[in-house]
Amino acid sequence: MRNRALAALSSLTLLLTGCGGDDQPRQPDQPRVTLQATLTRTDTLLSWTWTLRNDDTEPIVVLDGPITGGNQPQVWVTPRDDGTIEAAYRFLAPPEGVAVAQPILQAGHTVAAGASATGTAQVRLPLTVRHPYAGSFDPPLALPGGTPDVRFCVGAVRAKDVAPQPGGAYAHLESAVEKQRVTCADS
Repeated sequence: MRNRALAALSSLTLLLTGCGGDDQPRQPDQPRVTLQATLTRTDTLLSWTWTLRNDDTEPIVVLDGPITGGNQPQVWVTPRDDGTIEAAYRFLAPPEGVAVAQPILQAGHTVAAGASATGTAQVRLPLTVRHPYAGSFDPPLALPGGTPDVRFCVGAVRAKDVAPQPGGAYAHLESAVEKQRVTCADS
């Protein structure tokens, strides 16, 4: 009986802390996607081999390329409200109340309905905050201490809801964040 109670409590805890594959309830204007990822960890690197399937009936956009002026895909590393760390390809907005003169641009690509995107995402250890507007937060963003769990996530937006800038990159703006579906892999 005690084991069943502990199992039920563990399941409830996982649901409450968002440890399932989907980290936010899908809203009607957000796409349906499925993410699978496999983590490889070394002393100096976290690396995820991932596949994101577009389960929606419309094309989606995934930001999995470099920021303008960069040459490596940009994985964002941010603290999460539940005490974990998120390593993600996703749209991020400036802090509330902060206006930016020029939004950060990042390359992405379109994934057709029913198709998949695959890739490898890497972050070097020790982890440090990586956010397109990190310098605008007051107080500054900080990762939790100790050895917190790291979740790999991918954000997707329906292609009709976000327009590429000249040159094909996408802007990190609140309007994209609002339409984004962020899905995290269990690892």
